[in-house]
Amino acid sequence: MTFKESIASVFKNYANIKGRASRSEFWWWMLFQTIISFCLGFIGGIFEVLFEAANLATIITWIVTLVLICPTFCLQVRRYHDSNHSGWWVLVPIVNWILCFYRSDEGENDYGILNEQVQ
Repeated sequence: MTFKESIASVFKNYANIKGRASRSEFWWWMLFQTIISFCLGFIGGIFEVLFEAANLATIITWIVTLVLICPTFCLQVRRYHDSNHSGWWVLVPIVNWILCFYRSDEGENDYGILNEQVQ
């Protein structure tokens, strides 16, 4: 899955916790979020220095964070389903990161067929 496909897939499945998400989809989304965060921080710094409007930059950052939190959470749950684990593990911080690195289950598992295999 490419960068563009994974971003489109995450926004398409904005609030969907059923099914599976591949490792590439997950890590491309994490890269996208990192880029967005870096850009917001950079723009916020410019606003603060040039216009002394740190509050505006903070408000914009919070809005973007709130918009991205739901698809990120749902993507993490689908990622755990891909490695045949319960989505409830998203609530345990250490296990949360460990499960992100697990390989996908080949073929079908308890949570269905991987999206890339269906296409």
